Amino acid sequence: MRTVVAIGRVGASRSDEAVSAAAASNAARALAVRVAGECFGIGVGKTEIVRLEGGRPVLVPACGLSVSLSHSGTMVAAAVSDGAVGVDVQRQRPVRPGLIERYFAGVWGDARGRAEADAIELWSCMESAAKLTGLGIARFLREHVLHAEGSGWRVEASPATAEGLLAFTRVLWSDDRYVLSVASGRPGAIVEVRWFDADSASSASSS
Repeated sequence: MRTVVAIGRVGASRSDEAVSAAAASNAARALAVRVAGECFGIGVGKTEIVRLEGGRPVLVPACGLSVSLSHSGTMVAAAVSDGAVGVDVQRQRPVRPGLIERYFAGVWGDARGRAEADAIELWSCMESAAKLTGLGIARFLREHVLHAEGSGWRVEASPATAEGLLAFTRVLWSDDRYVLSVASGRPGAIVEVRWFDADSASSASSS
């Protein structure tokens, strides 16, 4: 299985708050198309990103690749894989203790201590895993449990819904401003991370 995650900044000369959601979303889609071409041999102009009724992005025409998109602040990310994949980028910010209890209670299994210590990182990992499963975040929270495993998190369905390993999610990169995470169908999956000029990718896609 091959997975490539592209990350870039859109509107680099502006503040985080000045980038519109539409501009960031367009840049993330353009990155996915570029990765499909440069890394998986899908010809330029031969594919595009559309969203299904539930909001999940897909490559059209179907070419055996999965895609996942994310944006936060000025940072955008796109994952393309020949297996199931989910990606998420989050801007670092304080998390009120009450929010951890509100959203994470009963979800984290034996990972509770790490959830409280690394709330933004864990939230990003949870988002990427939810995208891999194709579920909305609310349903994902109700139906899944995360367990700490090595440097990442093992995602399992809760006993009330199903059994077995669904995904493995981990932080790929972080600094004092952003966190990037990816979810794949198995632990230890090799993920290539590539940095792009997101503004240039978006311009090329629309030209």
